[in-house]
This record gives sequence, C-alpha cells and structure tokens, in this order.
Amino acid sequence: MEELTVKQIKVDMFQKKADVCSKQSDTLYKKAFIILAVLGGLGTLLIKVETTETIQNYGRVVFILLSVGLLVIYLKLSMINKELKKILNEIKRIINE
Repeated sequence: MEELTVKQIKVDMFQKKADVCSKQSDTLYKKAFIILAVLGGLGTLLIKVETTETIQNYGRVVFILLSVGLLVIYLKLSMINKELKKILNEIKRIINE
C-alpha cells in the first residue's frame, strides 16, 4: 500500500476545501439566475401593466428587496472567489516546497 506524504495530505485537504467553495458558488449562481429572471419579469410588469398605485408600490418594494438580495449574492460570490484564490495559492506553495 502506498503511504501518503504530509504534502499529499495537505494538497488533498485544500482540494476538498476548493470543491466545497465551488459547490457553494454554483448554488449562489443558480439563485442569482432565478432572482434576475424574477426581477426582469417584475420590472416589465410594473412598466407595462396598468395597475393601481398600491399594487405598484408593493411591486417596487419587492423589486428593491430582490435587488438587495442580488447584491448580497454578488458579495458572497466575491468572498468565495477570494477564498478559492487563497486555497489555490496555498496548494501552489505546498507543491513548490
């Protein structure tokens, strides 16, 4: 049986962390896609359809909340991207040791 070196174990650990980050970002991308579709439909509905002022105000509030949600998703993706870069740099450092 082949013995694993400390270097291989560290690299494997960081690769597993990178896989988890990748799965998180995939989930966030899917959420962002759905929110973008809803925002597009809601925006079009608010512009094109003649409705009462109350319904338009509720639509605007929902539009703003979804926009904030999209911003939060973008910020989370940015944090995950930074974490992935750190992990990849750590893997490179371990390999070059």
